[in-house]
Amino acid sequence: MLLLQLEDLKAGCGDWKNIQPIVRTAFLGLYDLLQAQAATITQLSSQLTLLRQQQQRQLDELVRERCENFEASLRDFRGDLSTMRTELIEMINTKNETQMAHTQRLLSAKIDADEAVQLVSKAVTKDALDLMTRRLDTELEDLRRTADNIGEMIRRDMSTQLGGMATIEYVDTALVSIRATQVRPNDVQGMVQTLLDEHGYVTEHSEVFHQATRQTQDTTRELKRTLETSLSTLTDKQEALETRITSHADKLSQLTRLVSSQGDDISRATTELDTRMSERFVTVNRSIDDIMGRLQAVQDEAAMKPRRFQELARESVSEEVEKTVHKLVKYEIQDHDVRMREIIAEQIGANQDRIAKTVARAIIKENVRTQTDTDAKFGELAQLLTDSRQWYQGQIRQAVDGLAEHIQAEQQRLQQRLSLVDNLVHSSDAILSVPTARWLWKGKKLSSSGNIIWHSELCNTLQSNYIWDTGKSAILICLPGCYRIEFVIFSRRRPTIQLHINGEPLICAMSGDVAPYMYLKPKGDAMNTYVGQSLMDFLYLGENSRLQLVVVNDHDKACISGYLSLQKII
Repeated sequence: MLLLQLEDLKAGCGDWKNIQPIVRTAFLGLYDLLQAQAATITQLSSQLTLLRQQQQRQLDELVRERCENFEASLRDFRGDLSTMRTELIEMINTKNETQMAHTQRLLSAKIDADEAVQLVSKAVTKDALDLMTRRLDTELEDLRRTADNIGEMIRRDMSTQLGGMATIEYVDTALVSIRATQVRPNDVQGMVQTLLDEHGYVTEHSEVFHQATRQTQDTTRELKRTLETSLSTLTDKQEALETRITSHADKLSQLTRLVSSQGDDISRATTELDTRMSERFVTVNRSIDDIMGRLQAVQDEAAMKPRRFQELARESVSEEVEKTVHKLVKYEIQDHDVRMREIIAEQIGANQDRIAKTVARAIIKENVRTQTDTDAKFGELAQLLTDSRQWYQGQIRQAVDGLAEHIQAEQQRLQQRLSLVDNLVHSSDAILSVPTARWLWKGKKLSSSGNIIWHSELCNTLQSNYIWDTGKSAILICLPGCYRIEFVIFSRRRPTIQLHINGEPLICAMSGDVAPYMYLKPKGDAMNTYVGQSLMDFLYLGENSRLQLVVVNDHDKACISGYLSLQKII
């Protein structure tokens, strides 16, 4: 049926018989447009399906890749964890062995020190006892020699006094008996008398005998006193020796007790050390158990991570799918909106077609309405087309305005970057060690004598050398030395510029035919292009030199702007 209506529309027969050709052409164009849009929509739908499939494949590949990466990371983590566990156990064992070895060395050193102290104490005690014994032996030898001397003296006296009354042997026997027993004077006298009686000596001189007897008694008393003194001295020395031996014994017992107490302390310290080591071992074992528990928890957590990662991956995939669905829904809504707009436009076209047909039928059947009403209807259709064109133009204009704003923002950003580059270029001389200064001239400001009055100072890395005041044409250079000078003056026509030092012209940048280049007057699109009179040279300036640039010809009014740069080389 639709094909018949289209054939009728193209042939202008049937219901379209009395419709003007321009209207039928417009409707045919609108139908072709709708057909093209339908084909485009079908193509977009197929592309959307392909995009969904491709996105799903990419999402599956991404999830699989992430799972593989996570599994690889988990394996690496388990390997690192086992390595750390092994290293930790080795470190603990090494530390325990080191502590045990250190403790054993300390105990061995302590025992060796105690044994050395005991040996030293024994040696000192033995030396002291030997010394005391030698002293006692020496004193006994002295006593024996003293007794022998006394006996020898007695024998000599007896021999001298008694003459041949008694023999030396009997005197020696008497002295031996005296030495052996502690005798009294009466006993000595009796012994002497007995000796005399036994040998039958009778003296006629009794007084001589009694005198000898008295001398013998005196000698015996002195000998007795001497022996008693010696015995008392020996007794005192023996008591002192016993006292010293007792004190040494006390010291030895104290030393023994000290050694035993130190041994007890060492044993207690050893016991405490064993207790601490056992406690430390228990603590270390507990720590190892805790670490093993933590490792197990980490392993459990690592085992839980794949499930958590799968859950997160599912959530991520769900979010991505949800976002994709939202995007697709949004696209479908927009597509539906477009289709609805197209349907509405189609319905409007159909309504307009129906209205046109109704109008045509009314014109044909009733023949009442005039051509003016038909023009009005077509005027409404033209107005609708005009409104649609204006709306599309407004959309295009908004897009163009947005593009212009974006281009303007990019230009501003580019301008900012260029300004940063200019600042870096201007400040590059400040980074170097060469003192540099630059001045800018703009505004066509000159003095009455043609001196250029500088507008601003761009940079000055040595304020004490380059001195310039705002609104002045002269620049004061304080330090003497070699300077590099650069300047350029832009003008519509090339001017002649002189460089004055302390009021005297020194260098002249000439215009005209003396220049090595030929400058032509710009025309057409190059009207806003200006040439410059430039110079780069080296000067050796004295102390406190004043520098000025002067425009000397009638082209001073054509000068626009310029700059001056100074660098101290030496």
